[in-house]
Amino acid sequence: MYAVKEKQACINGVLFKTFERKTTGLRIEAGTTGFKGGKERRRGGRAYVSLESLGGDFCFLPVINEKKKVVGFEIAASGDDGVEAVRKALNFACDAIHDQCLMVND
Repeated sequence: MYAVKEKQACINGVLFKTFERKTTGLRIEAGTTGFKGGKERRRGGRAYVSLESLGGDFCFLPVINEKKKVVGFEIAASGDDGVEAVRKALNFACDAIHDQCLMVND
């Protein structure tokens, strides 16, 4: 089993619970407010995912559009350990957000 810490994130003035764990070479934190019944910034839910390299062969780069605006990010990892760390981190983020959405909607 792995240790999971409860933390908090704040997006656009909305504070909510997140969950953090470490995999081989990565720290992942993820959480959400769940669905809030709005499609815009003022009314809708919030989601947060943070991925941090703790060493190892990882590369994180912004995706920039033709207007020089950051519109995404790229993750690159080398070696089988890197592939496994990214897989575990993204699965954890998906699980954390999924579970929080279910808690809010039940």
